[in-house]
Formats: sequence, structure tokens, C-alpha cells
Amino acid sequence: SYSKESEYYKRYCDRCVFHGHIPHSNMLEELEKNDIVIFPSLADGFGFSVTEALLRKNIAICSKNAGVSELIVDGENGFTYSIGEEDKVISFLCGITRQELSILQEKAPESLRKYTWDEYNEQVNFAVNRVVNIQN
Repeated sequence: SYSKESEYYKRYCDRCVFHGHIPHSNMLEELEKNDIVIFPSLADGFGFSVTEALLRKNIAICSKNAGVSELIVDGENGFTYSIGEEDKVISFLCGITRQELSILQEKAPESLRKYTWDEYNEQVNFAVNRVVNIQN
């Protein structure tokens, strides 16, 4: 959970809900109540909670340190930022209109449709072929 003494909490607690850790058993229910998910990871292999959020029409604001940030296309299904650029996150949140948010929310689940097992297989085959060809 977040410290109620932190600068960000004090500044935005009237406009934002700071959940902190949510058990997976409650995650889907919480996602249905939200519009935006922020994933401020310092280091993360992937972050499946972001894909769950996108599938439920939440847009994702994700640090570039998380592997899942590769699925985020700025202005299409969310926004990415570098650690230390938290002011950009705040500017984005304060500047987005309801209409812009609605458009991004409609695009969010669609942005994942191209990530199928067939596509994954293709990408693995492509990577393996590149390595094999480099070594030959």
C-alpha cells in the first residue's frame, strides 16, 4: 500500500485511488471498476496484470522497465515512460479528456488480438533462424 505521507498521495488522493497490492482473486473485479492502470515497475519480467487490464478496456501507463511495456503503443492503448519521468505520467493523466480516454479504452483489448500462439511461434522461429544464420 501507499504511504499517506507521500507527496504524490497528498497531492492526488482526491482524484486517484491508490490501491497498492491487490490479491489476484480480487484483480478482475477491481479492473472492471477502473479506466486506467499504472504499472510503475522498476524491474519486471512481464507483468500479466497489464494484459488483464487491457482486455478489460483499461488503458495502461507502464514504465519502460517492465517487459510488458513492449505491448504498449503510446497513444493507442496507453502510455510508457522512463523511471524518473513521473511528471510525464501526471501530465498525461491531467491532460487526457473523457473522449480521448474512451477512444483508447476501445482500442486497448484490440491491441492484444495480434498476440496469438501462432504469432508467438512465428517470432520464435524467426529469432532462431536469425541466430542459426549468423552462426553459419
